[in-house]
Amino acid sequence: MRRLWARLCALALSLCLILGGCAPSQPGYETIPPSPSVWIPTEEETLPPGFAADLVVDLELPEEEPLPGPAAAAISYDITNARVLYSQSPYERLYPASVTKLFTVYTALRNGDITEKVTVGREAVMPSDSSICGVVPGDVISLEDLLYGALFPSGNDACAAIAVHISGSVAAFARLMNEEAAAIGATGSHFVNPHGLHDREHYTTAYDIYLVLRALAADDRFLQMFAAPQHTALYTSGGKQKSVTWSNTCRYLSGERPTPGDGELRVIAAKTGTTTPAGYCLATLAEDTDGTRYVTVILKAESRGLLYQDTDMMLRRALESR
Repeated sequence: MRRLWARLCALALSLCLILGGCAPSQPGYETIPPSPSVWIPTEEETLPPGFAADLVVDLELPEEEPLPGPAAAAISYDITNARVLYSQSPYERLYPASVTKLFTVYTALRNGDITEKVTVGREAVMPSDSSICGVVPGDVISLEDLLYGALFPSGNDACAAIAVHISGSVAAFARLMNEEAAAIGATGSHFVNPHGLHDREHYTTAYDIYLVLRALAADDRFLQMFAAPQHTALYTSGGKQKSVTWSNTCRYLSGERPTPGDGELRVIAAKTGTTTPAGYCLATLAEDTDGTRYVTVILKAESRGLLYQDTDMMLRRALESR
């Protein structure tokens, strides 16, 4: 009976996450609105076949062995077998910085044709301290190369060009991002831009980042983008052909940092993010030699060193959990 009750509680939580989003309120952050109603089946009732069968249900239980680095949120999930490996504040609303771009790329892949040519407009002009890929108004470049420009050098200019190409304006694309996020159950998120530059109304949760990485992991176009540590874009700038090579900002993918596991694990996709309000952020999708996939997310670490130290530990624990 106790096991049945635990399963029913887990089901109720997954229903909340999918239908409307629910999470404990956190000081300093808006409360995620609860679902208006939650159906909990009796012992005589049956669940729809396959309902949420592969979704990780995180009950946010206390961790016995916290990570050494003081981050605001940290999760590690085995997404192949729907297991929680580590969980700290998975539903707390936090600023994602450039990790936002995972949602941008997901929205673009869902609503755009990556072979299309994009004429970059004035929306791509960014503040001088902004991370950019280097496109300027008048450039003609494929949507696919802009996606690389968003993911690898973390180009805010690429994200703005993507947004206007698909939706006509940055604001309209942000609304589309919110719709796409809600459709995958990421109801703790709200976006006002496609790049993650700071705004008080622009936030997400570690769990929502898991949801978008889970969705992206099913798209071979996304995974192919990380097949090499660099990407060379060929496009037209100022009426002439231009070639630019971009390297990935994630140290596991660029080769600057070895992935834990002595070859038993590899990071197959990742996105970094850093602003002063957001701290240091990193989301990774990893795969072991058995084909099991893992998602780790850390939000608001105090330093880049602690960010990778904590991710190392979660990846090692993932291997040990097999």
